[in-house]
Amino acid sequence: MKPTTVHHVRPPAVAGSFYPASPNQLRQSVQTLLDHAGKSAMSAPPLALIAPHAGYRFSGHVAAESFALVKDMPVQRVVILGVSHRYPIGEHVALSDVDAFATPLGICPVDTGVQTKLMQIDPRLFRPIPAAHAMEHSIEVELPFLQIVLSDSVPIVPLLVNDAAVASDVAQALHQLDLTETLIVASSDFSHFPTYDDAVRLDTDSLAMIETGQPEELIDFNQRRTVKQVSNLYTCMCGEAAIAATMHYAKLKQADQIQVLEYANSGDVAPAHRTEVVGYGAVGFFDVSPAGKGNRKGIDN
Repeated sequence: MKPTTVHHVRPPAVAGSFYPASPNQLRQSVQTLLDHAGKSAMSAPPLALIAPHAGYRFSGHVAAESFALVKDMPVQRVVILGVSHRYPIGEHVALSDVDAFATPLGICPVDTGVQTKLMQIDPRLFRPIPAAHAMEHSIEVELPFLQIVLSDSVPIVPLLVNDAAVASDVAQALHQLDLTETLIVASSDFSHFPTYDDAVRLDTDSLAMIETGQPEELIDFNQRRTVKQVSNLYTCMCGEAAIAATMHYAKLKQADQIQVLEYANSGDVAPAHRTEVVGYGAVGFFDVSPAGKGNRKGIDN
């Protein structure tokens, strides 16, 4: 759980660029996005979410559709699976070496106990790689939403994963911990830099594949589409490994409903720039069975 004393805090790296640096402006911005979010018809809180991590101007309304589902949910920790955009981490999962992450809204403590347990389960896979976290935005951008819908006292487990080949191992390790009241968030944008129409087509297909709940098929599907060389397509989803790990985890937790909550791309906000866009999707994973809803609470280990 959260440390009693915070010694080492990661400062915000993208405040003032991806989201407002002013605490008041940031709180107002996030709250407005949440207030405009729709309501899911699901009868159970989510086990896991997919949310984008671009600048709030472009993707904040999509992220809000995911995080609105979590408001006042009994959560003891949030595991955030992000992607290392700038620092090579290979097949490893990069852990942070800090006690907390800071945003303009306050301090998010890191559940260092869970990080230690993950390293004990698989020290080859889970490694502290501070340099990967230093300037990375994929986890940071999600934090203000969590600070408002939950609180900044709920600890996070910040994990960066780039290699889809280890997605199943990541999910197995998290499942092995058998953590109660734990939310998983996969931080990922979708297609990068195709035209507006190609992005809509590609991302609609990706979201439909996610709804099947089959991560191996999603990865294979993305590889085949990339080979087809869609004009300007850099990637189908930058956080493919994070999404695949979340899908594996949801299967292990017997999530029986996967719902696409929202889709948009940067061309919707900036129509003058529809020749190269980035896609954003929000997805929820739910266990709506009576047993699943009954097992959402328990004694934390």
